[in-house]
Amino acid sequence: MTAHPASLRRRAASRRAASTSGAVASPPGRTRAAARRDLPVHRARLVPETDDLAGRRCLAFAGIGRPEKFFATLAETGAVIVGTRPYPDHHPYRARELAALSEAARRLDAALVTTEKDTVRLPPAFAAGVRVLRVRLALDDAAALRRQIRGALGAP
Repeated sequence: MTAHPASLRRRAASRRAASTSGAVASPPGRTRAAARRDLPVHRARLVPETDDLAGRRCLAFAGIGRPEKFFATLAETGAVIVGTRPYPDHHPYRARELAALSEAARRLDAALVTTEKDTVRLPPAFAAGVRVLRVRLALDDAAALRRQIRGALGAP
């Protein structure tokens, strides 16, 4: 028997986050497509691993598939987001873009903040001055996913 991959959908951690930070859930079409194929849908959310950005002025940038999700998660920490710079997924940051980010952060008196994924694409000298928002995936029903995996593997 072949195991089907779990379909994950992020829900806003709170109504406040959804209404103030523009938190975005996965496109409903993915959930409907899974239901049509009788596949389980596992719901999850990204949970920031730190709150040390609360009250800090931040200029957020991200080159991921849905940067608005990162910006919403950052807002959930209580960070004061004074600007955002979305880039395409897997964006190769150029020196002039990094210089513009640094200048904008200086003008705004803000810390530069990005994702772990983006950090690895930054030059080490630049990355040293950037805050990274680390997150973890929190499943709404982790036991259901464990049961699905055990069943797919034929484990008790």
